[in-house]
Amino acid sequence: MTKMTQKTIRTVIIVITFFAIAIAGIISKQDFFRILPLFISLFVVYFQADANRYAYLVGAFNALLYGVVYFSLGLYALAANAVLFSTPIQIMIFVRWQKRAYERSTIMRKMSIKTRLIYLAIFVAAWIAVFIALTYAGSQYEILDNTASLLSALVLILTLFAYVEYPLVWVINSIVNIILNIQVTMVEPGHVTYLIYSIYNLYCSSTTFVNVNRLYKKQQKGIENTLE
Repeated sequence: MTKMTQKTIRTVIIVITFFAIAIAGIISKQDFFRILPLFISLFVVYFQADANRYAYLVGAFNALLYGVVYFSLGLYALAANAVLFSTPIQIMIFVRWQKRAYERSTIMRKMSIKTRLIYLAIFVAAWIAVFIALTYAGSQYEILDNTASLLSALVLILTLFAYVEYPLVWVINSIVNIILNIQVTMVEPGHVTYLIYSIYNLYCSSTTFVNVNRLYKKQQKGIENTLE
């Protein structure tokens, strides 16, 4: 598939998703403010799929809107993650990627086995701690809310350091979010707009996985040519 064909398909998908969310929002009489972050996210992840560092500037602002929406739904872990973590770290991602700029992206690198084990241990410890906190807070979705919020945080941390593995974690997180949004939609049908977006997000994260690995190989090839 050529790059032009891929972008054409992505454009068609984003248009279809935009209207699907809009129609679902109108039918369910959902407040516009609640679905506004979704419309912005459509374009944020569209450019993130190309590992475009400028997407994170817009994403930082959009994370604040998500925080308000998640809090209103009782998804406290996701709300805290969006406001206290996602917003500042996305700004940090842009700054760091700007310093190590490569075209519109940045220089990618791979994690060592030791680094992967350290991140895994921290994730497990954090998951247990947040699960206990959410249980006491009375969250209805303590398992999926916890997992989705921590995976989102992990994706951003790996992105900050431009680890080529971050899209794979994003794909896993997208699947968890689809399951979570299905559960929330069963309780509150109007949440179907978020379910639609989460499916689109899975497509974009999968595209990012392909594009980032292709970019990494291109960069490594350039390094090898330089050494020769």
